Amino acid sequence: MVDTIVHKRDKQMTELSIGNARADENEKGFGFLPVVGLPEQFWPPVVIIKGQKLSPMLTVTGGIHGCEYSSIEAAKQITEELQPKDLLGTVVVCPIVNVAAFFARRAYVNPLDEKNLNRMFPGDPEGSASQRLAYQVAQSLIQPADVYIDLHGGDIIEALVPFTIYPPGPTPGLEQESRQLAQWFGIPNIIRTSLPGSTYDYAVRLGKPAILTEAGQQGILSQEAVTSLKQGVFLVLNRLGAFTSEAADKFIANFQSEAMPNQVVFHDIDWLKSPASGIWYPAVSCGDFVQKGQTLGRVHNLFGELLTTISAQNAGRVIYLVTSLAVNAGDSLGAIAYSPEEI
Repeated sequence: MVDTIVHKRDKQMTELSIGNARADENEKGFGFLPVVGLPEQFWPPVVIIKGQKLSPMLTVTGGIHGCEYSSIEAAKQITEELQPKDLLGTVVVCPIVNVAAFFARRAYVNPLDEKNLNRMFPGDPEGSASQRLAYQVAQSLIQPADVYIDLHGGDIIEALVPFTIYPPGPTPGLEQESRQLAQWFGIPNIIRTSLPGSTYDYAVRLGKPAILTEAGQQGILSQEAVTSLKQGVFLVLNRLGAFTSEAADKFIANFQSEAMPNQVVFHDIDWLKSPASGIWYPAVSCGDFVQKGQTLGRVHNLFGELLTTISAQNAGRVIYLVTSLAVNAGDSLGAIAYSPEEI
């Protein structure tokens, strides 16, 4: 599996350049990813940690959504803790992709164009701010990678249980590699689903094993979530054979074992949307198991009158819930993962 998950190419390449970050063999390089049309203060930071070879090359992004702080902090700590001497391969990290959203403290969208960056891939170099940013991330960070991990952390109105998403297809072999990547990461809830315009969906269409993983919630910096996300990245690096033996001991020794927890793969997900603007009252809690037809919550108008009742279309687990009272027509209310398979 390791041999197939890493693409065959020149593994002896010395200098690697991404944006204005540079790193030669056994070097760590820092810089920014210039995006045409974006003010320089909103260019994403990039860190290259290059060991003895280019491959296996793992790209890790955080802060696709600017208020998912646990993912941002986990990515930043990875750049601080990993050193070139620890690696046989290469790790490229962008801790905050959506810098404008980060400093504006905006949930979901980029304040420069009010678009959700994780619906914009592969982007457009002539488009709006988010489309230009997506294009540059796609070209400079995702395309060169052997393996791609997108870290998320529960936005400021989201309660969630940790989960990892892997995309179906486009070939059975590539789907299996992405599923294996999700299992290696170690978070118990795994979901097989695709989201058009997302980072991981784009990556897999390029032939890269890819996952999106979430830990943390409600824009709160959680050390438990940070540790879980870092641990997942380190476990993946170890399985890819990207660590030196000394580094494997150092980064994996704090984990009781590499044995995966009791993991469940859910074979799809229902994304709940509000059909009306109003006040949202969930009737279930995050992590609950629900039955088909069960009431999940209600939307009332500003006078307290019932507008709509949201019911489960399938039996499954509540993976995340929106915790904001205020919802607009078309807004996300949560998600139910269904069709579980214990592994």
